[in-house]
Amino acid sequence: MPASMLRLVAPTIVCVCLALALSPVTAVQNPASLYRATMLNTSADVKEVTVTGIGAGLPVGFGTSIGPLHALIWTSGAYTVIDMNIPDCNETRINGAYGKMQAGQVSGTPTNGETHAVLWRGTPQSAIDLHPQGASFSVALGCAGSQQVGVAHSGEPLEVAVFWTGSAASAVNLHPAGFLASRATGTDGRRQVGTGLAAVRVTHALLWSGSALSVVDLHPAGWGNSYATCIDGKWQAGSAEIEGKAFHAMLWAGSARSAIDLHPTGFESSRVNGIRGNVQVGSGLMSGHNHALVWQGTAQSAFDLHSMLPDGYENSEAIAIDESGNIVGKAYNRSKSRWEIALWLRQTPLPRS
Repeated sequence: MPASMLRLVAPTIVCVCLALALSPVTAVQNPASLYRATMLNTSADVKEVTVTGIGAGLPVGFGTSIGPLHALIWTSGAYTVIDMNIPDCNETRINGAYGKMQAGQVSGTPTNGETHAVLWRGTPQSAIDLHPQGASFSVALGCAGSQQVGVAHSGEPLEVAVFWTGSAASAVNLHPAGFLASRATGTDGRRQVGTGLAAVRVTHALLWSGSALSVVDLHPAGWGNSYATCIDGKWQAGSAEIEGKAFHAMLWAGSARSAIDLHPTGFESSRVNGIRGNVQVGSGLMSGHNHALVWQGTAQSAFDLHSMLPDGYENSEAIAIDESGNIVGKAYNRSKSRWEIALWLRQTPLPRS
């Protein structure tokens, strides 16, 4: 689906009220004084809204009232939403954002019914089809700088990690030798992270520097499955499983031996979804309920972002953090029986590691 085949219209504005050897050195600050929490309440006719990322302070994701899922970008101020849907597509999703760039997927008539990875730059008209030649499906899962990352399928193995630099022709196959499948989930514009299926039901966190041969296996010795979900500069983050037990939030600095266990005391499990500088965001399970969390490089620095939400919300998760340190996530409104978008807006400059 060349860019010329994307039949697009102007954006429609709709209202949606909705540790082993290494540790970071940046001084820990009190998150309670660094963030201001606010909720974006979805309107009653919106049956499903999923937030997947944030770029330049604007949440992104996808949602629907009745019918196909549409890719969405929430604007600043009143937080109305731009419908990023491409006409004649059965489904469009934004899966990640950085600055004014968004990465995701589309399917429908313009793609001959296949799922294609797509790059946007803030408007439906900007959509660029990233689908690699010969692939049967592709999905973009994240982006930063000039890079986009994701997964594609064109035979065996079932899935292969891919990164792009803005066009279908730029696709690079990152799949490392010896793995059954792989996918790239995050980039900082220079390096890429993701996962590889090392054996049946055995997943390893991986780090690349732009080629399959550059792969570094981040899997910490003695752990079960591990996942790298995000990267910024020298740091990579995600989670790893205590064999047969629960997942712990993890932080790496380029090698398996550098792994730092971020799991906070009192929680049953935890994971990191996003990272920016020396700040990591994600969630932890406590007494059967998920709590949005933010860290500053150590388990002891974990702060419960759920404590900043209004009364009446149970279960929350921090999903992504943008270049300025603004955090987006979700929280469950008990009285309305639905998930709503949560924002923790950074009030001071984000320190760099």
